[in-house]
Amino acid sequence: MGSKPWLYPAPTYRPIESFWDTDEDAPGPRCAHTLTAVAATKSHGPRLILFGGATAIEGGSSSAPGIRLDGVTNSVHSYDIDTKKWT
Repeated sequence: MGSKPWLYPAPTYRPIESFWDTDEDAPGPRCAHTLTAVAATKSHGPRLILFGGATAIEGGSSSAPGIRLDGVTNSVHSYDIDTKKWT
């Protein structure tokens, strides 16, 4: 039996441009969520399951600039590690 490495590339930070690589279909910024890694099966590759959290909006006010919470969500998103796509 051969061994297969289970390390996959994560989103990368680009220090010169000062941003993270992102996907248009990503669920967006949030906090207080859960993120669970699911191993590959016969029918699916390895995935990350994102559930819930408090969504955020960039901006805020002049007295509290930055990110502010928008609301609580119970949405579920799945990230396919092999294809690097959110559903």
